[in-house]
Amino acid sequence: MIQKSMRVSVVGLAYNSVTSDMRDKVQNGAMLTLRRQPSNPHDPNAIEVLLEGKRLGHISRQDAEILSRSMDSGIQIKSAKCSQPTKLTDKSRSFKAYVATSSPNANLKPLKSIGGFPGIYKIESKIDDKSYVGQAQNVDKRIEQHRTDLALGVHGNKHLQALWDKRTPKDFRISVIEKAPDEPNAFGLQNWLAERERYWIESERKKGRSLNILDGEFIYTTKARNDEKKYRSDVNRSIKEAKRDIREELKLIEPQFRKKIEGIDSLMSQQSKLIEMRWKHTGLMMLFYGRGPDKSRIFYDEEIARLEKQIHKAREDAEPERKRLLALKNELKFYRNNKPVMGLDFNDRF
Repeated sequence: MIQKSMRVSVVGLAYNSVTSDMRDKVQNGAMLTLRRQPSNPHDPNAIEVLLEGKRLGHISRQDAEILSRSMDSGIQIKSAKCSQPTKLTDKSRSFKAYVATSSPNANLKPLKSIGGFPGIYKIESKIDDKSYVGQAQNVDKRIEQHRTDLALGVHGNKHLQALWDKRTPKDFRISVIEKAPDEPNAFGLQNWLAERERYWIESERKKGRSLNILDGEFIYTTKARNDEKKYRSDVNRSIKEAKRDIREELKLIEPQFRKKIEGIDSLMSQQSKLIEMRWKHTGLMMLFYGRGPDKSRIFYDEEIARLEKQIHKAREDAEPERKRLLALKNELKFYRNNKPVMGLDFNDRF
């Protein structure tokens, strides 16, 4: 038997005759009754919440979409009660409750360990060629949570749940697609997980395979929150050092590149003068400008071709500096325009 506890919102208290006695019982942990209302004109997933046969309200629309699938598939509601501590007044419109479910028919064999470490994982439907990507501090534990939710019919991703309901567990392949690197602190790890989860979700979407609804997220664990200040400080220091190194390299390369460009400009200026002289002092234009210097057209052609080769060679020589300058300026622009925020990956730069 698989059991699961789900936290839900009970809403609509203001629209029902909830007495002070009922509010006292709810906030003191009285058991609640859930009743499906598939014919509800406002929401076919509606679940009514009752206390001793009297209606309190309904499960919120978002939670009902998940929980109704379980109830319709035969999942048993073991218990439902207010999540304490909660103070309900005559102005209260909602409260949180825990719903415990169980499935005696769900038969899941334990999986072999695929990774008791942080990383990015993928759940694939082999028949439908669809996939769900997620992140985890401990991949094994997170996969078991997914399988339990799917078996109970309460998984938050309705697309994955729908495939699971019409297939068998053997029709799914579960794998680790990227193991997290050794990060200096918890905030850095969550930063990496958020970035890589987004990357893999987008990769699967481009292939038309993704079942993910969200784009990936930064999960603020307690350790990550405690390490955030140090992480940001470390990244800011690294950014300052990187910007300093870039500026120093720019100071070395820019004068060399400028000198080469000036040399190319000089060669092009000489070539332009020869082209103009060839036009004026050879052929029919000699009738207007005179013969000029005692040089034939062949001489001009050879000199212009020689300068063209020199210009081409000078440009080739300057190309490495041009590319390096462009790369350095783009890198400097990146550091100016971006800050070390959640999910923005600076890890591959330091």
